[in-house]
Amino acid sequence: MKKLLVVGLSALLLAACGTEEVTEKKVDKVESTEKAAPAEQEAAQKESDVIEVGKEVANTANMKATLVSVEKVVDKEWDEEYIDVKYEVENKLDKTIVIQAREVSADGKMVDDGLLDMSQEVAAGKKADAILRIQDYDGGELPAIEKNLEMLLLAIDNDTYEDIEQHKVNVDFK
Repeated sequence: MKKLLVVGLSALLLAACGTEEVTEKKVDKVESTEKAAPAEQEAAQKESDVIEVGKEVANTANMKATLVSVEKVVDKEWDEEYIDVKYEVENKLDKTIVIQAREVSADGKMVDDGLLDMSQEVAAGKKADAILRIQDYDGGELPAIEKNLEMLLLAIDNDTYEDIEQHKVNVDFK
């Protein structure tokens, strides 16, 4: 009886060890065959049209702002479209400012404030990329922006929320 018990336990231990080895080999096999998605697939998920502008729109004692580009992005993966208006802003003051856009219009038609998102802090003596994103989260139509884009670019005191200065930005695309 004791011999039968010893043989049975030995068989169970050997079977358990054998199962672990097989499992480890399977895991190794799975890990070695995984591959990352190719960059081409990711690029196909997003399409964008970029208009390089490079226009200085403000250069005062308080700040310097350059409109860098206007980019329309279609992201198929997330089923969304948006327009990014990118500025490079330099804060020349000794306090933090906030950059915002107001009264935005495209091709002579006002853009709904609910579609606009831009509020970028710029620390004293620093530069930052400030991006105005125009996006309809409800899936509506974006402005075409074929002829021109106009807006007020504001510098606001971060502590008091008072306007420091504003600049009218007008970019013609044709």
